[in-house]
Amino acid sequence: QLFVAARRPIALFVANDQLSTHMYASLSELLAGWGKNIYAGGRMAALGGALGRASYPFFLLSMPLLGLVPPIAFVAALLGFLSTSWLILSAIVIIVSVLFWGALYRYMRESVGYALLYPLGFVMLFVIAFGGVRRGQRVEWKQRTYLSS
Repeated sequence: QLFVAARRPIALFVANDQLSTHMYASLSELLAGWGKNIYAGGRMAALGGALGRASYPFFLLSMPLLGLVPPIAFVAALLGFLSTSWLILSAIVIIVSVLFWGALYRYMRESVGYALLYPLGFVMLFVIAFGGVRRGQRVEWKQRTYLSS
């Protein structure tokens, strides 16, 4: 059981049937909302002190790229640029990824078919991360610019 400074207990409940939220109405709102926090906020939460903060942009950009390796390798193997081993291995990783995302979407009561689009999610994550790294500590929100610490 967790306690706050006043020594009162904190409880955590899963209330999927009671609560929902709608964060963004459009792709441009999503890009602005995530873009303002993904670098500036994430950098400050990076583990490892100054070294963690310094390496954060690299890891932020490399994670979605790593997620795209299996689909890219699969297509490259289909086109004959990579061996059959790459085709088999990338197919296995893609199947496991689709199953993972499908289970997550099912849990969230969304269409399981979205799991097939998981590579597009990694592309969008890279676009958002790249924009955040490019902006650096400059955060823009509601026509105002702030500098994160």
